Amino acid sequence: MKLGIKKIEYRHKDVTGNTAWKQLNIVQFSGTLAEEWSEEPAGMLSTVTIQAELRRSSEQNDRLLLELLKSQHHYRITDMNGYQYLIGTADYLPRLTYQRAIAKLNPNGYKLKLIYKSPKGLVISG
Repeated sequence: MKLGIKKIEYRHKDVTGNTAWKQLNIVQFSGTLAEEWSEEPAGMLSTVTIQAELRRSSEQNDRLLLELLKSQHHYRITDMNGYQYLIGTADYLPRLTYQRAIAKLNPNGYKLKLIYKSPKGLVISG
């Protein structure tokens, strides 16, 4: 069994039907996915955290990440075994945040973090 995230795709929450997903150009094998369930006063709540790296600090990447930060999107995560996880529904939307990192031996770029909280948790689509 292979471990890790193969790709992260996104599309705006308002698109319908067979609208194509756009792929984030993440660093291969940098992605992680974790799901944690907790008991809240309103019931059980799933918190999904996805982290990955995106190389090359650039104007184009800045524009893309600002769009993802400010707008609401659904995400599709594909793991190395080919399973796809849908992140986001009409009622529960994930939030993307990022950190820019430019350092000595580390590649310059961004560390992305997606947080998704919902009472249903991850949905495997295929």
